[in-house]
Amino acid sequence: MEINEEDYFRRYKEGETFVYDLTAEGHSKAMVIDSDFKMVSRHELTFLEVDKEQQ
Repeated sequence: MEINEEDYFRRYKEGETFVYDLTAEGHSKAMVIDSDFKMVSRHELTFLEVDKEQQ
């Protein structure tokens, strides 16, 4: 995983849940239509099983 353009590694435990928010903001222009936008999404990852050999 990469956070702020830096590699980020973490070992998760079986059943552990990781929740994070993602925000995308910007401006687009199609022909003569200008549009500002903002999208916010919430993600939840649950680790159901851990590969003991590769962690």
